[in-house]
Amino acid sequence: MPKLQTSTKPKVFISYAKEDIQKATEIYNFLFENGCIPWMDIHDLIPGQDWNLEIEKAIETADYFLACLSSSSVSKRGYVQKELKKALQIF
Repeated sequence: MPKLQTSTKPKVFISYAKEDIQKATEIYNFLFENGCIPWMDIHDLIPGQDWNLEIEKAIETADYFLACLSSSSVSKRGYVQKELKKALQIF
């Protein structure tokens, strides 16, 4: 039996600090316009979803993990560090 065709477009998880949302959105748009399937919480989470679980699944199924590091993201504690830790376990 033939295997179902899967998408050949690379899936990219975008991790960012809220202070960097504008640049992260520019990256999201660039990736989307250039044949990738980017994943970003503000675009891909649906109200009512378990966001923690959905983010974890998105990291696990991504082909690439893109960490948007800035003085904002590295100087604060928060979800960016949790995402990085999860990505390091997977990739």
